[in-house]
Amino acid sequence: NYINLTVAQVGFRAREMAARQLLGASCGNIFLKWILESTFFCAAALFIASCIVELFVPWASQLLGTKVSVWDDLSWPIAAGCLLAVVMLGMVSGFVPALLVVRYQPIDIVRGTFRRHIKTIYGRMLIALQNVITIVLLAASITIELQIRHLVNVPLGYETHDILDIGTDIFPDRSSIRRFCDELRSLPEIEAVGLGCGTPHDRGNNNTYQYGPDRMISFQIFIGDSVYFRILGLERLRDNHLAATTGDASSENAGARGVWYINQYALHELGITEDTLEFKLGEDLSYPFSIAGIYRDFQVGTALDTPTSVLLCEVNDPDRLRPWNILVKTHGDHAAAYRAIEDLFRQTTDGGFFAARYITDEIADDFTAQQRLLHIIGIFTLVALLISSLGLFAMAAYYIQQKRQEIAVRRVFGASRREMLAQLVRNFMVPVGGAFVIAVPIAVWGLERWLEEYSMRIALSPWIFLAAGLFAAVVALLSIGWQSHRAANADPVKSLKN
Repeated sequence: NYINLTVAQVGFRAREMAARQLLGASCGNIFLKWILESTFFCAAALFIASCIVELFVPWASQLLGTKVSVWDDLSWPIAAGCLLAVVMLGMVSGFVPALLVVRYQPIDIVRGTFRRHIKTIYGRMLIALQNVITIVLLAASITIELQIRHLVNVPLGYETHDILDIGTDIFPDRSSIRRFCDELRSLPEIEAVGLGCGTPHDRGNNNTYQYGPDRMISFQIFIGDSVYFRILGLERLRDNHLAATTGDASSENAGARGVWYINQYALHELGITEDTLEFKLGEDLSYPFSIAGIYRDFQVGTALDTPTSVLLCEVNDPDRLRPWNILVKTHGDHAAAYRAIEDLFRQTTDGGFFAARYITDEIADDFTAQQRLLHIIGIFTLVALLISSLGLFAMAAYYIQQKRQEIAVRRVFGASRREMLAQLVRNFMVPVGGAFVIAVPIAVWGLERWLEEYSMRIALSPWIFLAAGLFAAVVALLSIGWQSHRAANADPVKSLKN
C-alpha cells in the first residue's frame, strides 16, 4: 500500500526530481533520497505500531490463547531482524518510484510526458493490484468462516443436544453408580439415563484385526444399554433379530467374538452385503462374528476425522455391563439440571468431586483453535480491507487529479456533467473488473488447497466470490464517485489555469 501511494505521488514530485537532476544530482543521489525517505517512514511506522501493539497485549494474549509481549520479548536477534526488515522494505518501497523517475529525461518530466505515462499505465496497474488483494482476502475470510461454521453445525448422525456425559471414574464402585442412576431417574429435570462404554465423540474403544493375510481393519467399539442407544438417537437400518449376548461384552473384552451390530462403512470395508449374517476376521479368517443388524453411519470423533468401521453391542444386563459413561438426557435449563445432578452426586457418594460436560460443549471445544483462527483472520482481514480502502481512495484522488485538465477541455467543448461523471467512473471501474477476473482463479486455487484438509467441507459457491467482488466494486465506486462528482462540477476555467 505504501508503494502504491508513493507511486501515485511520483507524478507530482517528478518536477522536484527533475530540478535536482538539472542542478547536477546523479541517478544514484535520486535513488538514495527515495530509499532513505521510505526507510525513515517504515522505521517510524514500526515504532508507532509497536507502541500500539503493546497497549493491546492483554487482548491479544486472550485471543491467541497464549501470553504474548512486544517489549519484554525484545532481544538483540529480534531487534536485528526488525532492523533488517525495515531496511529491506524501505529499499523496495523507494526503489520502485525512483526507478520510474530516473528512466525519463528531465525535459520529459517538465513537458508532462512522464505524468501521462504514469497516468495511463501505472495508475491502472496499482488500482488493479489493490483490488486483487482485497477480493482474495475477503473471499478467503468468507470461506473460512463458512467452513468453520459448517464443521460446528454439521449433522453428526447422532443426537448431541441436552445430553450430559458423566464419566464413571468419579464413582468409588459399581454399586454407587447403580444407586446414583436410580436416584437420578426420579429428578424432574431428567428425561432418561443410559449406561455405555464410550460415546461417538470420545471414540469409544478401538480394536484392530487382521482381515486375511494382507489386510487390517480397525473398528471403533461402542457398548451400552438400550436407553444409551436411544439417547444418542443412533438409527438402526436393519435388525436380524439376533440376541447380542454372545461373548464377553465387558469394557475390558469389548472386541471378543460374539453378536454385533455394524455400521454401513464396515459393510464397505468388509466387502459384504446388507443381508450377510456373519463375517470372519483373523489372518486365516477363523474368528466368526455374527451380525445382529446394521446401523446408519454416524461421525466418530469430530467432523475433522475420516469415516471408520464401527461395532456396536446392546447389553441390558447390568451385571454384564461395566460402563465408562452415564448419559443423561435433560430438559429445560442446562445450568439448573447440572446443579441438581451435582447435588444428587454429592448426596449419594458422601461428597466427591463431580465432573461432567454436555456433549455439545465437548464438540464446541474441538473447534476452539478453528474459532480462534476465524477471529484472527477476521480482524486482520478487516484491517487489510481498511488499508486497501484508504489506498483506493488515494488512488482515486490521484486519478481524478490527473484527469482535471481533460475534464475541463471536454466541458468547454460541450460535454455534460453526467457524461463526464459516467466516463470517469467507467474508466476507473475497468481495472476493478480486471482485478476480479485475476483474483477469482487465485482465490479458488488457494481455498481448494485449504479445504482439502477437511473430510467434511463446503463447496466453493460462486456467491462467495461475487460478494467479495461486489464489496470491492462498492468501495471503488464510493472512492471515485464523490471525487468524480466534484471534478465534473468544477469550473473548467480554474482547472485549465492549474
